[in-house]
Amino acid sequence: MTLEQLTERANARLAELGLDQIGDGRISARFNTRNVRFLRQAGVISKPDGHGPAARWNENHLQQLVTARALQARGLSITEVQERIQGLDSASLRTLEAESLQIPDDAPDIPACSSWQIAPGFILVSTRRQIIPPAKLAQIQRILHTP
Repeated sequence: MTLEQLTERANARLAELGLDQIGDGRISARFNTRNVRFLRQAGVISKPDGHGPAARWNENHLQQLVTARALQARGLSITEVQERIQGLDSASLRTLEAESLQIPDDAPDIPACSSWQIAPGFILVSTRRQIIPPAKLAQIQRILHTP
């Protein structure tokens, strides 16, 4: 399949999984040819057969994209995603995707709106029903405290 067909099929699969609405600012909610190329450059997805417009992508590339997005939705960085999926076959990727979509038994309930006191005078509010990982909150705090 072409790069355009790959992105189209990946976006359809994301919609089926409910992952097409992530859009939390770290990653765009949908794939486009540009961010697929970025993921290829980052080593998250393997090389296609051929080069340029003649490049052909297959089902394993599709599964790599979907699994990568499922892991990103759990808060993993591109580097962490790349480390987790590198070298996996389609069956292993599907297993990893399914595991990443499961909600842990000890997962906290996420209210419709969450807020965090980041620093005096700064409150971070999210209406996306997502938890912001403590490491990300710490990064935001460091930015606010940097003169």
